[in-house]
Amino acid sequence: MTSTNSTSNNYYETAANMPTVDISEPLQCFKRHEKISFRAAVDFVAMAIKAMFPVYLGIRIDYPFIPGYLKHHGLYYCTWVGTIFVAEIIFNYMIDWKAVLGTGWLPGTMFLAASSLFYYVGLSLWMLVVKVPLRDRVGRANYIMISEVLFSVMWFFLGCGFRAFCQSVGAIPFPAAIPDVASTLVGVILVLTGFFFKGWACTLTGYNSYFLRDMLLDTPNSHFVESSLYKYIHHPTYTAGYVQTLGAAIFYRSVPGCIAYVGYQASILLFVHFVEGPFIERTYMAAKEPSADEESPVSTESPESTDVDVEAKDPSANEESPYSADVDV
Repeated sequence: MTSTNSTSNNYYETAANMPTVDISEPLQCFKRHEKISFRAAVDFVAMAIKAMFPVYLGIRIDYPFIPGYLKHHGLYYCTWVGTIFVAEIIFNYMIDWKAVLGTGWLPGTMFLAASSLFYYVGLSLWMLVVKVPLRDRVGRANYIMISEVLFSVMWFFLGCGFRAFCQSVGAIPFPAAIPDVASTLVGVILVLTGFFFKGWACTLTGYNSYFLRDMLLDTPNSHFVESSLYKYIHHPTYTAGYVQTLGAAIFYRSVPGCIAYVGYQASILLFVHFVEGPFIERTYMAAKEPSADEESPVSTESPESTDVDVEAKDPSANEESPYSADVDV
């Protein structure tokens, strides 16, 4: 299997024309380090940090480590990442949304609705309606670049809208009988739990998969994850990962925020049912079903992935592949 990490020319052109989407990173560090050592510990920490940036900020910090990437895409990358960083600082840490929107229901609710529609409806339309004609028009490589920036903006506004809603809509605060320290502690624990599950899923499926690369290109991932976390939770980033939203609402002591969490959870599961689920069925599940003239099922691994040491990537998986197609936010 040819890895996009080895490209010295246009990264996106190479990625766009590969027969499968490379999801070997970040778990290749397990293959590199079979024994515990200081170098292994450093690599594992770096892997965890790289996995958390897509989860927390919706950006990728692994790109600069790809040979030749910054040489050819430095301006694009710095503009993308720099804009998200600045927007995160300004909109989520410097603005007092209660002062901007007030404490009435209408402004905060409208902001929440707009950001939610932008993400859940916009992402669905992007995959179902916009994808093929735009991809044909601008080319597969440019479509990857447009999409990953768009996803970052969508994730940013989704989080921004939720934070603004929780801070501004104070019509139904938590009962005074619930102490602040209790709601803060529970909220922080749930937020960290959500980030943990999303980071774990991102580590298993890889950064490309987290940014929906297989769906964007209609190209299967190099592996299909069914073991480890995915053996017990089929959609960890859509379910266990979403408790971070509930945790944020509890942290802000916002009953409306808890209600909004239910709406978020329902919306992403609808996306799974109508958009991502059918794609997974077409792309991965069909390959596992034996045809009429075959006596044994077709392997879920791509022929291009036979050079990858599966068990080294996930030591807990003895018989099953450690990768999955579940790639949400």
